[in-house]
Amino acid sequence: MTFFTSLALKGYLYGISWKFVNGTSLIENEVGAAIWRDFLPEALATGSFQAKPDPEVSGQGLEAVWPACEKLKKGGISAKKLVVTLE
Repeated sequence: MTFFTSLALKGYLYGISWKFVNGTSLIENEVGAAIWRDFLPEALATGSFQAKPDPEVSGQGLEAVWPACEKLKKGGISAKKLVVTLE
């Protein structure tokens, strides 16, 4: 029994219905355009929507990628975006 089949069966037994939503379906319907074209560009520009969590810049250049990966591997990075700039 697959994972999703198992979830569907458990949901059915408890009277819970669910529906799988594929993120790529947003390309084909009005929801994607409403978010990505109509709302998000202006909201980010005005600051009414902010990308969170704030990034933690770990270094610059390709040579900083491996140390950043090691930092992630060690742990201690919680609720942060670890960023390596490639300018």
